[in-house]
Formats: sequence, C-alpha cells, structure tokens
Amino acid sequence: MGQAATGPAREPRGLSHARTSFVGRSAAVDKVAGLLAQYRLVTVTGPGGVGKTRLADEVLRQVAGRYADGVWVAELAAVAEPALVPAMVATALRLHQAPGVPVVDALGARLARQQLLLVLDNCEHVLDAVAQFCATVLLSADDIRILATSREPLGLPEEARYRLPPLELPRPSDPDGPGQAEAVRLFAERARQVDPDLALDGEAGAAVTRLVQRLDGMPLAIELVVGVPRPVRPGCRRSRRRAGRWARGPAPGRLLAAAAARGRTGRAVALLHAGNPARVRPAPARTGG
Repeated sequence: MGQAATGPAREPRGLSHARTSFVGRSAAVDKVAGLLAQYRLVTVTGPGGVGKTRLADEVLRQVAGRYADGVWVAELAAVAEPALVPAMVATALRLHQAPGVPVVDALGARLARQQLLLVLDNCEHVLDAVAQFCATVLLSADDIRILATSREPLGLPEEARYRLPPLELPRPSDPDGPGQAEAVRLFAERARQVDPDLALDGEAGAAVTRLVQRLDGMPLAIELVVGVPRPVRPGCRRSRRRAGRWARGPAPGRLLAAAAARGRTGRAVALLHAGNPARVRPAPARTGG
C-alpha cells in the first residue's frame, strides 16, 4: 500500500474555488494529513458551518503529491437519493461506464488498479449509503484512501475520526491580545476585504471580541456577518449563478455602503466603520450549513 510521491503535486479535481485565504487551523490540517498517512478512511466531523469542507481543501493541497493517480473530490450535498451515491462518485472520477455494466462494478474495476485519494464531501444526509460504498471500496481496492466530511461519523470499524472544533476564541490571559485568536483574525481579514482601512483596535477590537464569542467561533457565521461570498464548487449550477452575481457586483469601495443599506450581512463592518462598535451584534440566526 505505497504512498510515495511521484513528482510535483497535481491540483486535486473538484476543489472549491476559494475566493478567500485560509485563516488559522494549521494544527488541524497537519492532524488530518497525518491521519491519512496512517488510515485508509478518515472522516472529518463537526456541526454545519464549522469549516469541514474548507479544511478538507487545505488538507488535499498538502497531501496531493502522495497519490500516483491524484486526488478526486465527489461533492454529495446535491445527492437527493442514497442510491445515487455511486453514480455521483463515478461522475467525479470522470468514469466512462460501458453499457450494461453496473456503476458499482465499473467503479470497483477502476479503483482496484489505481492509487488515489477519494474525497466524499457533505455525507451526512446519505450516511448509510456512503458507509456501504466506502466498505465496498476499501475491501476491493487496496491502494485507495478516502477522506469524508460529515456532521456525523460513518460508523465503520476502519474509520479514523477527527472532530473539527470551532475557531480559537480570544482569552483574557493571552499576552498578545485578542487579535491573535483565530476567530478574530478571520473577522479582521474578511472585514478588510470590505473596508481595507478598517482598524480593529480599542473599542472596535473589544466589540469584535464580543461578536466572535457570541458566534461561538463558527467560521460560516463570522463570514455571514461580515458579508463575504462562499466558495464555489465546480459543476454546481447555484454556485455558477452566485459566481456570476459576484463578478457583476459592485467594486470593493462600494460594498461597505451596500452592506450598511441592507442592514444584514456586512452590518458589523458598517457599524465599526461608522464608529459604532457598541452596536455590533450577530445577524439573526440562519438554518442550514
């Protein structure tokens, strides 16, 4: 079961097109990468909005050079029927299925002769089907590794699990101040995409500290408050429409005014910019993610 690198790392197929930098979590990236070196099935778990998909993307970029046949990503969020999981994986692998050959058999034949990392993203709503698929693949293909993301583990005996915690929150005892905490760094970096001159010191810094604490350090919640677009997954019609709207949207210099006018996403940045840090508070709770 070799994992020797075979030259320069190739870009994993199916990664989200990250429009923002990756903030913090270097220890989590290293931990999951280490688990993939030891175990054939690794599942990153955690609540919606904690950043499982984005963490997986960073891990893949780090480990892509280990696999002779590359890294392939199957996005399962849009799979409505559990029985369609193998077909979605086959599509992600660009598998050309011969007429009359069941998709599971075609996948088995393909994977049995390859050495790759398969990523199954957003598995929670088809958990049993994904678990069955993984058990079959691991039994028939010796050189396959699988990285899954899910709100819950798959429940297989060969599964290694890593529960992703929220971002690090500020601590009063931190000698470097609250600005070094991951949650504050994420807010600051995303806020400066909206307003590059925004200063988060003094009363504004204290307001941001209170805000990220009330949001429990959840990355998606922080980004929704700031008003930063989410990544785009290739092949998703909704993502393509979102990308088109972003491309046609206002220049960065006008985003702050638009955020203030909406009174929803971006409101925190607008209030800080206007000198009202005491009024900064999370937006109304949203479901999903």
